Amino acid sequence: MGERRHETRFGINADPAEIMDALRTKGQQEENKLEKKDITPETTWEEFRKNKQAEGANAETFLAFVRAKAESRGLPIEAIPKMGELGMVEITEEGRKAFRELARLAITELATHGMTERGPDGKMTLKTFSDTDGDACIYLCKLAGIVAKKNKKMGTEATKITYVDKGQGKEGAMVMDTSGREGVQFDAETETLYIDHHGDESPTGTSTAGYLYDTLWRAGLIDLDNVFEAAALEGAIEFVSAVDNGEYPGMHNPKAFLQSSKTMLGLSPYLNFTEIVDFFKKYRDPLEVLTDRQINEWNRGSGESILSRAEKRQERVENSINAIISLKAAEFDVESDKLGRILVDIGKQVPMGRDAAFGMGFDTYLMWNPDDDSFFVQSKKPLNVRFDQGFVVREKMWMKPRDGVALKITLKEVLEMLTGGEVKARGKLAEYLENGGENRENETDDPLKAFTDVLVGEPSNAETAETTLDAFTDVLEGGPAKEQEVETVEEMEPVSREQVLPIPSTLREGVLAETPPDMEDLAEEHQTAESAVVQDEVHQIMEDLRLRQALDEAEIQGEQAAERSEAAVQVAQDMEGEYRVLRFMNGLRSSWKRVRGWFNRTFG
Repeated sequence: MGERRHETRFGINADPAEIMDALRTKGQQEENKLEKKDITPETTWEEFRKNKQAEGANAETFLAFVRAKAESRGLPIEAIPKMGELGMVEITEEGRKAFRELARLAITELATHGMTERGPDGKMTLKTFSDTDGDACIYLCKLAGIVAKKNKKMGTEATKITYVDKGQGKEGAMVMDTSGREGVQFDAETETLYIDHHGDESPTGTSTAGYLYDTLWRAGLIDLDNVFEAAALEGAIEFVSAVDNGEYPGMHNPKAFLQSSKTMLGLSPYLNFTEIVDFFKKYRDPLEVLTDRQINEWNRGSGESILSRAEKRQERVENSINAIISLKAAEFDVESDKLGRILVDIGKQVPMGRDAAFGMGFDTYLMWNPDDDSFFVQSKKPLNVRFDQGFVVREKMWMKPRDGVALKITLKEVLEMLTGGEVKARGKLAEYLENGGENRENETDDPLKAFTDVLVGEPSNAETAETTLDAFTDVLEGGPAKEQEVETVEEMEPVSREQVLPIPSTLREGVLAETPPDMEDLAEEHQTAESAVVQDEVHQIMEDLRLRQALDEAEIQGEQAAERSEAAVQVAQDMEGEYRVLRFMNGLRSSWKRVRGWFNRTFG
């Protein structure tokens, strides 16, 4: 337990070639059925299905939950299938329909964690939507047919969907992606089913959606008969698993980070899981840069457009780069033999936190926020540490949330454990640690102001993208510091490219080597980009993005002009038709007048 699994598709015991052979075989089976050809009883596909394994998935526990809920409600349990070989149920198509109907009636409530947002009054509010993993779980329950709609004629109520605080559960419900547990667990006393991957022993590379998908599949509620739909669905879930752990191949390089506002990697937080599945039906690579037209395909008709959110994300990306440049200039970074280069972010100065730190070449990110009595650590390698406060998440993360309990551990103690000994702090970080987290020269009521004073302006509020990019390339090229930097920063030696964007270490290469086998092709494609950052690349990337955007806008304007032209032509054609009708009617009137005049003269 605790080691990354070297299987594909959430623990399928097959390599990518075997999976593709299985899918091709299944496709051939379907084609043979249409052409009424003989079908071999034992096929690669059937063997593939039988040998499908999933660590963390447990259909038998799910069946026990459905049985308990059904019995409590006085429902017949004959539709619950029996377990067969390898943890899979034995079920027919008719049996599947009956089991779905029973599960819909028995499971009355689903629960997952909501997201919190800070309101105008400064207080955190729980929202009734989840992150991508939680949203995927709700999607899978609907796909499995266990979410009921209200039916007045039958007297059935709709399945209740509840959003709770992260880490919390809901007794009597099917609780997903929250509770601090590992795998599929059933509490018989409270009749509560927990499916989660946030336990102390949860392995990295997992997702609750992955556990739930395999559990429902093995329980007979989801089948893989449609190869195309299954491939897109499994691709989407695998993507969610990788992103949830911050491990998607190629995501940890500056180019991918800079372009993330135009890729599925960066847009996925703004999309629902249905839209992510649709993406995998059309495209192959989540790092592919999309055009404005492609992004606009996700418009929902109301609210803020995805394109607008993408533009705001780009601002956050550039602000994060600016903040990291400032942190690096003030020497808020530490070397560790076991965890590589550690970026220390005091007061959450980097808007995009972990993603930005990893994208800018750091191996470990530490966010220290004494104002909220919280801290967060994530590394590309297992931490193998235990602090007195907080909890571990999937080996590589440690969280001490804002839970109302004061911080007792110090930043220096955290860094000593992360580095395995003495902390070789420099510059402003050394001053901060020596003063116990305070700046003796600048007395202030705000414990973080002394820290932010050493940064360049307000890094989370960069004035323009150009300012950010200029600062970025200046640091890459060892150029002069910006005029708005404080005097102590200006007198520092120029920062080299390697100091801000180090050549990928063996630790970082190890992360890519550990990616699931069915991602190896993409990892190989992106690994070259990981270490190929040149000094003028950032400007070139942004110029390409601006050019692409200009071309998209020109194309849209051209199409709009063409549409207006077509409309004008249509109006002209309509007017011409009306004019011809008028001429014809006038001709009839003239002829009628002549006939009437002749009649009056002759017979009048």
